[in-house]
Amino acid sequence: MKMKAINKQFSRRAQLSVEFVIFIAMGLLIMVSFLYLVNEKESQLRDKRQLLLLKDLAYKIQSELDTASIVEDGYSRNFTLPISLEGLDYDVIITNGYLAVFSEKFDVYSSVPLNDSILIDPNINPNVTIMRENGTICLNRPSCP
Repeated sequence: MKMKAINKQFSRRAQLSVEFVIFIAMGLLIMVSFLYLVNEKESQLRDKRQLLLLKDLAYKIQSELDTASIVEDGYSRNFTLPISLEGLDYDVIITNGYLAVFSEKFDVYSSVPLNDSILIDPNINPNVTIMRENGTICLNRPSCP
């Protein structure tokens, strides 16, 4: 009889230990799942922010080129591109009437009134000179042809 009572008491303690381990494991699983979902959402928001920064930069460059296309000859303006967009490296290519802003994950395209081909690398020279001479728009050149 005494042995049965000891076995029951031991069995209850063992059951409590197993339940405790199961509850801790479930809690950790829920916490890891929550952290994963938060990380995924943060990653999506970061990507969306980077795309908006690239679109904003493309719009800025397009706006400068559009302005140069409607003003008179002799127009000249200097503007500076950021070296990076909140830590995001990018490149700008203008070719055959299209502006392309590239990053590691995203590409943004826009049409521009410039048939020249030029690569703008903000890491080498963030200063851009835009001018209009003889009805031609030029970037980073001493004079237009």
